[in-house]
Amino acid sequence: MLTSGDVILVDAEHFGIRLLMPLLTIGGAIGGFFLGSAIMNQIDQSLAGACLGIPMAIALAALLVQIGERVIKPNWTSGRHIELTGNDFTLVDQRSRRNERVTFNFMQDLKVDGWYFEILERRHRVPKGWYCTAAQFAQNGQEVIIYTFINPEEIQEIKNYMRLFEQLERTKKKSPQSGQHISDVRLATHQKYLRALEDKRWEDGAEVTPDDFKKLMQHM
Repeated sequence: MLTSGDVILVDAEHFGIRLLMPLLTIGGAIGGFFLGSAIMNQIDQSLAGACLGIPMAIALAALLVQIGERVIKPNWTSGRHIELTGNDFTLVDQRSRRNERVTFNFMQDLKVDGWYFEILERRHRVPKGWYCTAAQFAQNGQEVIIYTFINPEEIQEIKNYMRLFEQLERTKKKSPQSGQHISDVRLATHQKYLRALEDKRWEDGAEVTPDDFKKLMQHM
C-alpha cells in the first residue's frame, strides 16, 4: 500500500532514456572489444585480440547498461511525477520549466473512467498480449489520464478490475438496426467516449509502472 509522501515517477522510459540505453550497449560493446584487444596484444601478440576483446565487450556493455538503469534512469526524469499525500494525489508537471500541479482528492466526488485493450503486436518494452490499461481522473474541471502496460496475469491483483475497466473495442461497430435494444446504442456511445479518452492518453497520458498503477488504484 502506498503511504503518505510517496512519489511515483511518470514516463520513466521517456525518449531520452530509450535513446540512451541502446547507445550505452553499443558503445560499451565497441569500447570493450577494443580495450580487450589492446590488453591481449600487450600480453601476447601471437594470440588473437578477440580472445579477450569479446568477453570485455560483453562485460563493459552489461556494466554500462546497469549504470544506466540504476544511476542515470532514476536521476534523468521526464519532468513529471505523482505525489501521494494522505487522501490526495497530485500530478506535477515541470517540463519546459513549467510548474503545474493538478490535485485530486479521493474523499471528494471523483469521476474515474477506466479502459483497456490488448497489444496485438510486440512493441518496444511491451510484449504481445499485454494490456494497455488506463484511467482518467476528473474532478473540479481538472482531468488527468494515468496508464500502464501490464501482463494480463497481474490484472487480477487490481481489486474490482472488471468493474472499473471496460474493454475498448478496436473498431467501430455498425449502428444498431431498428428494433435492437437501447443498450446497444448506449454501448456504442460509451465506446465512442472511450476512444476519445484513448486519443487523449496517446497525446499526453502519464505512464507509470504496473506496480505503481496497481498501488495507486488500490489506494483509491
